[in-house]
Amino acid sequence: MMGSSLLALPWGFSQSGLTVGAVTVFVIGILSFYSCYLIVKNSKGYEDLMDVAAIHLGKPGVLLCFISSTLVLVGGIIAFDILMSDSLYDHLVFFVLRFV
Repeated sequence: MMGSSLLALPWGFSQSGLTVGAVTVFVIGILSFYSCYLIVKNSKGYEDLMDVAAIHLGKPGVLLCFISSTLVLVGGIIAFDILMSDSLYDHLVFFVLRFV
């Protein structure tokens, strides 16, 4: 999650301004901390987050956990693909213009 959020932060700050952006980052940080605290507190003795979701939320919780995990992974892959394709394009243009 850190990689995709680092890509979105400059755009978010440019759209919202420094003060609103800083407050938003602080509020999201508090919510993330509280979510992590609840997961750690309620997951003692379990190996995986899906096990905790199965105990506390049942089958819909496991499905929601799986779908959200998959979407986060796909989002990271898309962001990585965009960054790498832009970088590769710039490198190819440089080499073609320089050596051809």
